[in-house]
Amino acid sequence: MTTTRTMLILALASGCVARDGDTEGSTSASASGTADDSTTGDVPAACTQAGWETSRAAYDDLAAQAGDTYWYAVRSFEYIDDFQWACSYRTTIEFVAGAPARRTFELAEVAEGTTQDECTGAPFVEEGDAVGSTDASFVAAVYSMPQLYAGCCDLLALEPADAYSFAFEVGADGVVSACYAIELGCGEGCEASVDGFSGFDFDGFGFGAPP
Repeated sequence: MTTTRTMLILALASGCVARDGDTEGSTSASASGTADDSTTGDVPAACTQAGWETSRAAYDDLAAQAGDTYWYAVRSFEYIDDFQWACSYRTTIEFVAGAPARRTFELAEVAEGTTQDECTGAPFVEEGDAVGSTDASFVAAVYSMPQLYAGCCDLLALEPADAYSFAFEVGADGVVSACYAIELGCGEGCEASVDGFSGFDFDGFGFGAPP
């Protein structure tokens, strides 16, 4: 394989980076997310218009009922070239009472014509204080849901708004499932970031323990 690429969640340095960025290990695996966990002051109009406040209220209500225990998963991909992925990985992050409790990284799928031996990502499981400690490519950084919501609103409020294409998606329960901003006029599109946070796109989410 000659090219490695990663999907969301990304904890990047500032700048314009392709959404499936051609950078090995562009997700932060060695530290928890750095996005602030609150949106201070008035909520920006762009966030309100996108439905951010309604979604955050839905999440807060459901999280309280679940004792702030939840999980989410994201996918990352290892590419053969700019167009064809070879290995798909899944990172699942679990929180118990609001604290990170477990992070699991595993090979999820292998493309036709590729063998598992060709996939360079090594599976692992972290628990307790060790969550976020493994330095590895393709692994999603550890962000709490409040941090993800706060970082999401920062992205939605980017200006000038007509320089970006924004994505804000929610699940059937109203909880956010994807949030990112693409910088326009940048080749095939570049993912924007604010203070190193460039959004997310869940492969799964739920309250309680993962299935």
